[in-house]
Amino acid sequence: MKLSILPSLLLVMFLGCASGQSEVNRSGALPADPFTEEVKFELYRNLIVVPVEIEGETYRFIWDTGAASAISTRLQEKMRYRTIKRTTISDSQNNRAKTRFVRVSELKLGDVSFSKQAAIILDFEKHPVLACMNLDGIIGRNTHRLCNWILDYQAGMMTITNEPVEKPEGGFEASFSYDDDYDIKLNLGLASASVTKIKFDTGFTGGVSLPGKLFRKWTDLVEPDSLYVERGYQQSGLMAVPERVDSYTAFADSLTLGSFVALDVEVNNGASGLVGNEVWSQFVLTLDWQDKKLYGLPAQGYSVNRKVWGFAVSWDAKTDQAYILRVLEGSQADLMGLEPLMVVEQIGSVNFMEGATYCDYLAAQQMKSRASESLEVTVRGAQDQRLSFSIDKTEIK
Repeated sequence: MKLSILPSLLLVMFLGCASGQSEVNRSGALPADPFTEEVKFELYRNLIVVPVEIEGETYRFIWDTGAASAISTRLQEKMRYRTIKRTTISDSQNNRAKTRFVRVSELKLGDVSFSKQAAIILDFEKHPVLACMNLDGIIGRNTHRLCNWILDYQAGMMTITNEPVEKPEGGFEASFSYDDDYDIKLNLGLASASVTKIKFDTGFTGGVSLPGKLFRKWTDLVEPDSLYVERGYQQSGLMAVPERVDSYTAFADSLTLGSFVALDVEVNNGASGLVGNEVWSQFVLTLDWQDKKLYGLPAQGYSVNRKVWGFAVSWDAKTDQAYILRVLEGSQADLMGLEPLMVVEQIGSVNFMEGATYCDYLAAQQMKSRASESLEVTVRGAQDQRLSFSIDKTEIK
């Protein structure tokens, strides 16, 4: 969930210079013959990472319903795809940059060949977490709309088909709409309130995000039992610009969508209205583009860990230093004196003073047992003094 030791990734791409954008989004083709293909995927920090084949080589792409299809600058330098349009993009923090669309001649998921796909060129190396994931691109919404998809998060299996799909027996069902960019829009019930036009976004690792005013209106109406506050900075956009923001998180006792029901759902304030993978991973989920339907069966073995370290760590590429990004008020980390922008010297076995990198840290956290309840942290304080803490997890609910 969001209040983890890692900054949550919010891969939301809003495309500027919208003139002619819908024509670009509608490009791409699939084989005419019927197909059904299964593809294994990796769930990395609650992001779906799929193997994509291009000209006989395998690359790592995020499968993201909240973004346009994209390739990395590194992959573009290698493949030199033809430019079809220049554009301006803004990320989830509204940081803007110029880039361009190219035409990817062919990419394959399993044995399914997607041809003539439009993709934006993005520099994933700018975001410290994405840089460590060794990503080559995004399979985005303009590619998704070409066929139907079934996601089994617990099994790590994706099914791709151009044949009709049906509601599973005993499953849930909900209708969706979409805009010219193929962003899927949903109308939800959150506890006793209703929210509309919330985006279905598998590039968002959390539960539900509501824009600031809507979040405040929702909390005033619902009066959740607890409201958790994180002090510090966000670095959720692709361009990784730290932004001073206090973040707020509450829990809705239920989320309803058509006949979908999810319980105990995390809701936080953000730049956009989103429903993310913490909700969708509770189900074996079918995305039916032909009939504009979502189907779901409760996933076997689903569980959520509400124990958090109470702080997040990021990386400053200019100084080559790890630092505290934000701290959860009332957590043990907060009560012991951890503060945003403190330089981190060591976390657990990862010693930045001896040459460890942020990627080493992420790898260690990925392997670290969820059962671990204590973490040794050494930081430099305001007067450059060295401070060491043994921090226990805090349970939130």
